[in-house]
Amino acid sequence: MMHAPTLKDRQFRRQVADFLAIEQEQAPDRPLRLILIAAAIVLMLVYDGSPWVALIAPIYFISDLTYVRHVGRVARAAQVTRGMLMGLLAHHGVTIAAFTGFAVVNAFWPTVTGSRAAALLIFGQALNCIGYDTRSQDAARIGVVIVALGAQLTTFGVGFVNGMEMGDRIFLHVAVTLITVYFAQVVLTTAATRARLSARTEELVHAQKGEAVGRLTSGIAHDFNNLLTVMRGNIDLLGEVPAAERDPLLREIGDATERGGHLVSQLLAASRRAPSDTRMLDLAPFLEGFARFARRVLPANVVLTVEAEAPLGLRTDPSQFEAAMLNLIVNARDAMVEGGTITLRAVEIASPAAPSDTGPWIMITVADDGPGMEPAVLARATEPFVTTKPPGQGSGLGLAMVTDFARRAGGTFELESAPGVGTTARLRLPT
Repeated sequence: MMHAPTLKDRQFRRQVADFLAIEQEQAPDRPLRLILIAAAIVLMLVYDGSPWVALIAPIYFISDLTYVRHVGRVARAAQVTRGMLMGLLAHHGVTIAAFTGFAVVNAFWPTVTGSRAAALLIFGQALNCIGYDTRSQDAARIGVVIVALGAQLTTFGVGFVNGMEMGDRIFLHVAVTLITVYFAQVVLTTAATRARLSARTEELVHAQKGEAVGRLTSGIAHDFNNLLTVMRGNIDLLGEVPAAERDPLLREIGDATERGGHLVSQLLAASRRAPSDTRMLDLAPFLEGFARFARRVLPANVVLTVEAEAPLGLRTDPSQFEAAMLNLIVNARDAMVEGGTITLRAVEIASPAAPSDTGPWIMITVADDGPGMEPAVLARATEPFVTTKPPGQGSGLGLAMVTDFARRAGGTFELESAPGVGTTARLRLPT
């Protein structure tokens, strides 16, 4: 028996999604960051920095490596548990603490170079918290606590080693506290703002899914009328035929009821509101099932064909992926007033960024032979709220939602169109 996700379940999934987004944003910058940190460690040791740096360095790099691996395991997991999230937060905290440790040990080392390095490292960690960690409110809180504690320890070390008077040291601590409070306010406010924007984006995506399904209700209503006609006609005949001839009529009623239930479940799956819940999809049967649903709501003069290599596996959120496909099909249908053909194709490709990558990508193409778009229209087709439909017949969010889905999945979305040629939409997604 399936149960609807509770508010706590949805909040937990949002926590995990936000935390994984940090890793996705930091991944391209990680090699450069590690190289710069390694260079800084070498310079500290050469220019009379604290020798404790040599002990903290392997802790930092090992922690960072295991953190990245743990993020990968969580991202690939079929079901993420709260223990996995706590592990992510612990790894994240250890990494920040190790980096802050560079500043603290240098602050207690009696050299001018060490003191200056300590201040710069604390400043760099604060910038990292503002730049990346605010994507997740959990990570932001961890970063604020560790950086604030590290700043106070660094201030104490600098004052102690340099023999400052107690009054001067108290003044320094008060100044650092005021700066830390302001820093904490900026970080936590930014994290809360990002969370609200993320929630607003989900609301817009859900609204667009509802609009796409709503625009297909006329076809669904026609299909239901056909099913009801079969059931009503057979029920009327039950009282007129002998008992021995009723079994075929009852089977037809049962089949029609089953088809109606299946149709309702597809509608609910397409329009339901749920947090991101990724899992591995076998694309060939998934797209075939989606096509059977889509064909029910396409007019008779529009033909939908599916071409999918087998086997093709894609890790994604089925609801969001189906909503993106639905929007592409609806846009193609609306463009072909006089009818035509829509071709849905899925193939495996090499990584667009690095063809030598071991990880394959999936390219999903939705092509139609409609009238196509003028260059000026094509240039703004994926912008939110831009539509060529009459007032009341479109919000302009369909292609914008597909673009946002591709970006969140780490892929790309592009349109190719020309007057009289048709339109081709290409969605490239990492597996």
